[in-house]
Amino acid sequence: MEVLPQAITDVATEKYLLALKCLLAVHDLDPANPTLHAQSYRFRSTTENSRKDIPPRISEIILLESKNLFDSDESISDWNQSFITAHKSSAVHIQAGLRVRGLIDKDSRAQNEKDLIETLSLQGITLAEGTAGLEVLEEWRSSADVIAAYKQAAQSIWNEATVFKTS
Repeated sequence: MEVLPQAITDVATEKYLLALKCLLAVHDLDPANPTLHAQSYRFRSTTENSRKDIPPRISEIILLESKNLFDSDESISDWNQSFITAHKSSAVHIQAGLRVRGLIDKDSRAQNEKDLIETLSLQGITLAEGTAGLEVLEEWRSSADVIAAYKQAAQSIWNEATVFKTS
């Protein structure tokens, strides 16, 4: 009966290493990818919260190999803020950073909503990026007032886009 718990641990361990391998492969292709940022956060958060369940040798491998993704000495919050700052002119990157900030700090919602609305003033923001921002607000279940403020700001940019029309 001792074999089954060990087999489960081995499978979980392999999944950590497989996930890390996938993240590193994407990082090699596009280190600034916004989805990579969000998934790196999820990986880091999961492995840090499961540290006691991960065998020491595997933990050592994760710590060593994940240095390309994030500096484990830097707090998750600082790491995420650095990402947002480095990509302050890209709506999709800011959206990814705000999603992560929301996961890190549940009390950041009002600031995240304000920052998301401000992305509409970015030079060159596209309709697709504006629509994605609205989807983020809906994902967060933001209030009707916040969504209305976003739609109003977006409608001033894309006045023909029906997605931002208010009833």
